[in-house]
Amino acid sequence: MLIEDPVYLGVRRVFERAGARLIGIPVGPDGIDLENLERVLSRERPRLLCVTPNFQNPTGATMPLHARQALLRITQAAGVIVIENDIYGPLCYEGQPIPSIKHLDETGDTILLRSFSKVAFPGLRVGWVVARRGLIEKITEAKQWSDLHTDQLSQAVLLRFAESGRLEQHRRRMLIAGRERLQAALGSM
Repeated sequence: MLIEDPVYLGVRRVFERAGARLIGIPVGPDGIDLENLERVLSRERPRLLCVTPNFQNPTGATMPLHARQALLRITQAAGVIVIENDIYGPLCYEGQPIPSIKHLDETGDTILLRSFSKVAFPGLRVGWVVARRGLIEKITEAKQWSDLHTDQLSQAVLLRFAESGRLEQHRRRMLIAGRERLQAALGSM
């Protein structure tokens, strides 16, 4: 399996604990290094690539549209499934959001991971996966093996919060506050 290097330690540990043999691909200003990715794909036979295209942790890099399109061409030619870890995408402080890799993927092979923990409340571990139905069924079964059930109270509270419109109001306030903190941090550097 291919992962970004550097990568958020939690991502690395999840796949290590699952027994995956990990190969790191360097991350540059435009996200994962596509030339390096092609070189690794020519000598290895990975099944998966996990990438965080928006505000990659820990580098903060965001893949431009052309890089996302190239990533899909490269991985599809090699038969590699992309896991798009896009938990930060809704926190775009400036400019227009770039379409997700999943949105650009016409084959349907990209797996999209999203979460409310960054948009709603840190520590709220409610997320979702967009993938082919058969894979969702396998993921659901694996989830049940790991913890038997999901925190239904958190999901119910979040659902009410979203249906009331307050989640979107909260997200807008977070974007304003985040933009101000980012500008202050950059201004002080």
